[in-house]
This record gives sequence, structure tokens and C-alpha cells, in this order.
Amino acid sequence: MKITALRIRPITLPLKVPYHWTQGIRRDFSVNLIELECEDGTVGLGECTVAPDQQASVRILEALASSLVGESLWDAAPLRDRILKTRYMAFGANTMRAANQMLAGIDFAIWDAQGKIAGRPVCDLLGGAFRRKVGYF
Repeated sequence: MKITALRIRPITLPLKVPYHWTQGIRRDFSVNLIELECEDGTVGLGECTVAPDQQASVRILEALASSLVGESLWDAAPLRDRILKTRYMAFGANTMRAANQMLAGIDFAIWDAQGKIAGRPVCDLLGGAFRRKVGYF
């Protein structure tokens, strides 16, 4: 199954209650929604944080799209490794945190598409559910 498109949708959501922390007050939260489309029309969804700049993250993700389109959905690990080595490490940039955040969003979208195609929850693809409920801090 080939990847045919990667779309990035920047989203900023207002918080119900302002978040106070050492760096100030946050009244909203921004993420980039990643839509990874496959040749059969399946769309996998992922998301990633946007620190330090949402539009810069969008441009980087859009540039990464050319490395994904035409590739097999089922070759996620070598594809991720190749993108990391050729797009980040090859230039000697110290951008690992940002790179990992964006690649994680792409990974989420790939896993989501694989689960949809297989007709299974992603936890089954990862070896099964470890627990039925997850607490929230």
C-alpha cells in the first residue's frame, strides 16, 4: 500500500482555563494535524507539537512529504530512519528534539492508517492492549 499524500493542518485551540506556568500564561494550544493518505483512500491521522514555531513546523513537514509520497506504508521504520539521516543528521543540525516531534506525528498517522487498513485497533498491531484504561494525571 503506497502513501499518496501528506497534508498538514495547523490548529490552534483555546484552552477552557488559562494555563499558568513559569513561562507565563497560555490561553491556547497549537498542534499540527497530519493527514497521511494511502492509494486506497485510507487516511491516517497523526499530530505533533509545534515548538518553537507552528508555521516553521508546517513548512518542514510539507518538505518531508516528498520523502513519503510513493513509499510503502508498511516500511515505516526504514522510511523514518532514512528521513532522519538524510533530512536532519546529514546537515549536522542539532535539531533532534524538533525532528523527533515531527517524525512522531508522521509515525502516528502511519500506525493509524495501518490499523484502519487491517481493521484492527493500533494496540493489536503493537502486540495487544496492556491495560483497558489509562489514567490522566
